[in-house]
Amino acid sequence: MPIDDSAQHAAEEAADDQAVLAPAAPIEFMAHRPRIVRPKHVPLHKQMGFRQTIIPILLTLGVLLPAIAVMRYVMGPDSMIGSLAPWYSYILLAVGALMLVLAVINMIQVKNQLDALARKKAAAG
Repeated sequence: MPIDDSAQHAAEEAADDQAVLAPAAPIEFMAHRPRIVRPKHVPLHKQMGFRQTIIPILLTLGVLLPAIAVMRYVMGPDSMIGSLAPWYSYILLAVGALMLVLAVINMIQVKNQLDALARKKAAAG
């Protein structure tokens, strides 16, 4: 009876597959590396630059949206704005008022943050 070489051949192939062709990694790569501490990410809406930038935008919208709403009553009924439904004007007035309120709130918060920063600098230096 012939000797079954397939089992022996399979064992040799498994040993060859497990062999590492690259040299062993240096110990520096296996050692524990200290965790890199990154500064905490501040969301965009909380950054001072964004808050200062959004104030003029909110003020502009707070003035222009009610102006557009009033134009409905100033312009003739043949104009494009004059032909809009009345509820459209009310929505523009409400959104414009909301923008003005948000601008004022934002201005107060920015002023308080700048005052706190100035107090902190004065106390430190």
